[in-house]
Formats: sequence, C-alpha cells, structure tokens
Amino acid sequence: MDALRFFAAFAVICFHMSMWLRFPETNITGFIRQIFSFNMQGGLEAVNFFFTLSGFLITYLMLSEYNLTSSFNIRLFYFRRIFRIWPVYFCSLITGFIIYPLLLKIIFLKGHYESSGWLMYVFFLVNFFHINKGVPVNGILGVQWSIAVEEQFYLVWPLIFYFVKKEYFPFLLVLLIFFSNAFVCLNIHNGLILQYHSLCALNNLSMGGLLAYFAFYKREMIRDFLLKLNKITVILVYISGFFLIFFKSQLISTVPVYKYTDRFICSLFFLFIISEQCLSVKPVFKSGSLSAFTKLGKISYGLYLYHMIAVYIVLHLDRLYNLNIMLQIVLTVFLSVSVSYLSYTYFEKKFLDLKRKFSVILTS
Repeated sequence: MDALRFFAAFAVICFHMSMWLRFPETNITGFIRQIFSFNMQGGLEAVNFFFTLSGFLITYLMLSEYNLTSSFNIRLFYFRRIFRIWPVYFCSLITGFIIYPLLLKIIFLKGHYESSGWLMYVFFLVNFFHINKGVPVNGILGVQWSIAVEEQFYLVWPLIFYFVKKEYFPFLLVLLIFFSNAFVCLNIHNGLILQYHSLCALNNLSMGGLLAYFAFYKREMIRDFLLKLNKITVILVYISGFFLIFFKSQLISTVPVYKYTDRFICSLFFLFIISEQCLSVKPVFKSGSLSAFTKLGKISYGLYLYHMIAVYIVLHLDRLYNLNIMLQIVLTVFLSVSVSYLSYTYFEKKFLDLKRKFSVILTS
C-alpha cells in the first residue's frame, strides 16, 4: 500500500516538474517533458488513483472495526483523520500564504499577489474556489484542492457507513457511482468541474469503497479470479490501462464518446491495480517488495504537499545560476524527499503517535 502511495505521489511530482521547470526547447527535452507529464495526464490521474486508494483503505478499515467491535466510532474516526491530515496540510498553508510571500519581500524585495482566499483553504473548500476563480497564482497552494476533497469525503463517509445497514452498503455504493458518473456526463464540457468537483471524485472514492467491501467479505472470490489470470494477461491489462491514460486526449479526439466513460474506465483500471497488488496471492510484480518504495511511501503525504516548495526553490536557483534541466530535476526530487523525510521524522510522527491512541485497528 505504501509503495502505491509513493508511485502516485511521484507521478504528481513528475507532472509538476514538467509544467514548472525550465525545459529547453529541443526534441529530446520535449520528449522527456511528455514522458514526465505522461502526455499531460499524469497529475490528475495520479490524484484520481489516490482517491480510489483512499476509498478502498478507509472503507476497509471501517469494516474491520465494525467486524471487531460490532460498532463504529465516528468520533474516533474524526480524531484519527485530524491527526493524520491537518498538521502537514496547515504547514503547507502557512508556507504558501505567509512564509513564501515574506521571503519574496525580504530577499527579493518583491511583493506577492495571491488570488486564493485563505478561508476556503482553512475550511477545506478550496476545490470549489478553483472551479469558480481558477487556480492560485502561487503554485505552492495549488495541490491542496485534493486534500479538501478527501476531507469532505471523510466528513460524510463515516455517517453513511454508520447509518446504512451493512447488507445495503454495496447497493448504495453502486448508486453513488452511477450518480457521480451521471454528474460527470452532465458537466462534460466544463473542465474545471471535471477536475476539481467532489461529486466527480465520488466515482473513484465509491469504487474504492466497493472494492473494500468485496475484499472484506469476498476476498477468496477476488483471489480466485486473479489466480485464473496468467502473467501475460495481467501484463496486458497494465499496458492497456496505461495506454488509455497516456493517449486519453487522442482517444477523445478520435472517439468523442470516450470522454463520457473515461473516468469510469480508469477507475476500473485503478481497482485492478489495487486488487492485483494488495489482494493477489501471486502478483506479477509486488511493488512493496522493494523496501525503498515502501519507505518513500510512508512520506508520500509530505511528498505530495511539499514538492511544490522544492520546485519553487529550484526555480529561484535556476534564475540565479541558469541550471541544467537534469540538475533541476535531481534537485527538485532531492529537496522534496529531504523535506518530506524531515517532516515525517520530526513532525508528523508525533501526531501519528497521537492518532494511534484513537485507533481501534492499528495502521502505519
């Protein structure tokens, strides 16, 4: 699970490096930029994968708690989410709204205008601000929208889980998936809504939750299905899924109707990845088998929220020293990992220890 988190976070970092760093206008660097951005699809699809993974993990933990205690404690759930999400989130806001503008004024003698309203960030509504006002001027404040969507999900999901009878829960999830995809179809020509709206993300979150339900109650059925797939079939599914994501724009321009089903199809692919990696007895390649990816996965939340700070530092260094693009990339990754590691080791762990005091099912 941690390794999957790292790969998704790294895909977002690569996407933002391709968009923000100074790539020379050559065929080679143009190709590198296209690969880093995954043909301009890597950032959003990585976030959609995060939503699917979050829906799966949170729902599975809820089911585990219910199975263990015959109840579900909403208050403890909220405390756990607060201790995990809020410290790093508000650190990124302090950096974006206060520290960065202050450094600009002191070091570079430049003022800073910010289009985003800090109240929308504080109350986890920034995704709606993006829809109505556009993305912020300051890129450090550009990634928090997905955390806002997650927090909105965390607010209502335990209430739904608590009040709906467990035997009806999968039927409700199917209805939510249908409703979300209908909302997507009705707003297909509004790119900002498709990217930032919570009801669009509900498709991924609900599909993750549905997989969690079957993984909890029908695990052997999923494992039997995966065992029947030979390695070549699994590899072909991976190749096909990444092909659909990479060539999304070309597919939509060639087959316009595909845009109505794209989000749902990609979510199915994400479910396959989670199932094959987390539930299969014999995965083709176990992402968690390499300890480096697992360790990096533990700091993936920091990587996601802090990496634009690293990008901005490298941009300022580039203006001063005209850095080679490969050096810019290496420095961005190094700074992102370093800041996230320090944050996790000396800051986040203190809150994770508090989170565990409110845990019924122990997690990392």
